[in-house]
Formats: sequence, structure tokens, C-alpha cells
Amino acid sequence: MPDIFHRLQDHMLRKDGGNRDMVDILWLVLRHNESTILRAVELALEAGVPSKRHILDLLYRLIDPKQTDNPEIGPPDALAL
Repeated sequence: MPDIFHRLQDHMLRKDGGNRDMVDILWLVLRHNESTILRAVELALEAGVPSKRHILDLLYRLIDPKQTDNPEIGPPDALAL
């Protein structure tokens, strides 16, 4: 098992249901590219949010990135400090 999964497991096993969540994440390898899953786990660990929900969200964003043409929006002048 890759080292990053061991790091994730350390975080997961500290909370209730973490063992089951870890199994669910490992199960993803059967359905998705392992390198994409590893990247999602790495991003979640870097963000300090190694949860199943966050990893799934990151995984699906990596699989199907949506391009947006939205302009950068700044705060209105009245709210600027």
C-alpha cells in the first residue's frame, strides 16, 4: 500500500467510523485511476481535511474539471478595508 494511504489511515482511525471510511477510499482504486486517487488523498492531507467526503469531492473534481469563464470578483468599495 502506498505511503500516502498509511498517512491517511493514521488520520482516519482517530475518529469513529474511520475504519469504514478508509475501506471505502481503498475500494475506489477498483473503479478509478490509482494515481488520481492518490492525488486527491494528497490534496486532502495538505489541506488538513482528510475526510472521506473531502477526498471524494477532490477526486471527482480531478476526474471532471469544470472550466469556468467567471471573472475575478472583488469586494465592493464600501466593504474594502
